[in-house]
Amino acid sequence: MLKASESGAAASDLWRHTLSRIDTVFGRLVYLSSLCNPNSGRYEHFGLTQSYGANAADRALREAHRRTFSEWLCLTLREQLSDLDDYLGSLAVDSRIVLRAWECQATYHSLIPPDVGDAERQLFLCDFEMIVEVMIARELVLDWHSGQLDAAPPEANHAVRPTWTRNAQGRPRAGQTVTG
Repeated sequence: MLKASESGAAASDLWRHTLSRIDTVFGRLVYLSSLCNPNSGRYEHFGLTQSYGANAADRALREAHRRTFSEWLCLTLREQLSDLDDYLGSLAVDSRIVLRAWECQATYHSLIPPDVGDAERQLFLCDFEMIVEVMIARELVLDWHSGQLDAAPPEANHAVRPTWTRNAQGRPRAGQTVTG
């Protein structure tokens, strides 16, 4: 039986020694999602498991992933964009390569905790895909203005089709599909 104190100690250890050192919410989301075994759905972390046991480690990581995912969803689109900019700036790879990989391979689906509801999943995907499109369009415009492109950016004419929208304050709300 898992003791609440073991789980709490594991969660505290996880925050103190690892998560607090990751500067962005998105970075924490990437890290935590990488610890979920896709075959078993269990979270695995060698150090936490050695110190607190597999069940306490799984529970602490699962809760941290869910909490971090919720934290990301509570950010406004502007805050998500800024956080993602900070995350991409911390990588040792050109952000354009990462953006194109996300656009083509949709690897960001793995960032969603396995036990999340459909509404949260849909909101995350809608927000993230919209932000990636904005970032790609921004990069294309910058390239065009710097003379690296000969014509206007082709993506500038297509629309995002969210099924969830945000209100004037940037908070999530159900909405109509936007086209055109």
